[in-house]
Amino acid sequence: MNQNIDLHALYEQYPDQNDQKTIQNMRQIILDTMELEQDKVRLGNDIYPTEKVQKRLMKIKTEHIAYILNNLESLEHPIRNINAYLLKSPFYSTCILQL
Repeated sequence: MNQNIDLHALYEQYPDQNDQKTIQNMRQIILDTMELEQDKVRLGNDIYPTEKVQKRLMKIKTEHIAYILNNLESLEHPIRNINAYLLKSPFYSTCILQL
């Protein structure tokens, strides 16, 4: 993803194959978003300028990904669109965790 994320440390911290698959999916979704050339990106019901989303995703650190994985485990309701969740969560995590 970027230099701020230590995938090896995440894989050690989350050895479960489902968690590792989630990390891989989140990584791919973030990478795909970083390559977007369209003007806008939809995150849930909100639409943001692509540049704003990309700038915020560049701020993601290992701790943000760990925070998201921990929250996934504690959710009490099913996620209807996991791909949307895996993009929206990193975007908002940079505001929640001021690292």
